[in-house]
Amino acid sequence: IEYTDNAKALTTLAEAISKWEKCKTGTITEKGTGVAIYGSNGWQTMGMYSEAEKELANKLDNINENRYTILDVCMTSDNRWCIVYSKQEGHTSASWYNAPNGAGDKLKQFFADGDLLRSVSFTDKDYVIITDKHYTASNDWDKERLDKAHELYGSILSVCTTSKGIIVVCQRGVYYDRIPEKVAYKIRSFIEKYGAIQFVKFTDSGTCLITSKDESYMYYM
Repeated sequence: IEYTDNAKALTTLAEAISKWEKCKTGTITEKGTGVAIYGSNGWQTMGMYSEAEKELANKLDNINENRYTILDVCMTSDNRWCIVYSKQEGHTSASWYNAPNGAGDKLKQFFADGDLLRSVSFTDKDYVIITDKHYTASNDWDKERLDKAHELYGSILSVCTTSKGIIVVCQRGVYYDRIPEKVAYKIRSFIEKYGAIQFVKFTDSGTCLITSKDESYMYYM
């Protein structure tokens, strides 16, 4: 698969992460926008100029001011985004903008059922949602790979999907399909250096952010 490198566009996030010397999770897009999260609710954005992107930054600021805990964040180049956070232990919430068809209803269903959200990933038309009890995807290709990841490596911790590929982080390993080789190399390097992975965020161009539960990190951006 052919990819175009967009790493230089994300230098602000890379500089912030290097300054923090830790990173919990984040999100990066093909057009060079992104978010990095550290600690319970620290954050840095890159390239937030549209109204949707400013709204995302405002929500992150609100979460920080209220001292809630950010659990995951995703965004797309066409201004879809979702923040998963916790107001108190044993409870999760989410805020989203322009979610793909069906994603909002599915999130509300999980909240009603008492599930705890772990991770959400949007593309321009599809979604994947991971909770402590269930996982779901809006297309069959992603769902089949979630099933395979769960079968091979156990409970799913987080997910990142793009228009081409998917990475699924599980308790006992990381499953991926149709991702750039430079991302696969970073995953292998991270495991060799730090051990278990908690999040992998990537783009089809090969930029990526990999983090662990203790906020160790590697990135290419």
